[in-house]
Amino acid sequence: MHLQLNTRLIQVTLTRAPGYLHFLITGAYDFEDFRVLVLGCRDECVKAGMTRALLDIRSVAGDIPGLERYNLGVLFAETWGGRLKAGILSPRDRINKLFENTAVNRYAQVLVHAEEEAILECC
Repeated sequence: MHLQLNTRLIQVTLTRAPGYLHFLITGAYDFEDFRVLVLGCRDECVKAGMTRALLDIRSVAGDIPGLERYNLGVLFAETWGGRLKAGILSPRDRINKLFENTAVNRYAQVLVHAEEEAILECC
């Protein structure tokens, strides 16, 4: 199902999987769109009564600048808290753990990884 979020450059497809929600994100990276994405995916988890989510950003064009990774990590921790778990599936060459470390240091439960199996085992 296409998830309607107020974004300009990204689109989100939502699938309910056994035990978690799967968000497939496509399009081009935009900081404001990713802020909306963090909030929208959290809202969908709460609405569905799910505590686990997989966000697949492998098809998003463009990389996330360092300061924006940090700011998104803070936002993620503030809005997802410690009760909801998320795995973010990203291309291996774009992973630097800044987002993840920022969020986890604020008690969020999130893992950024290049392999779906590792995310599903952990999250």
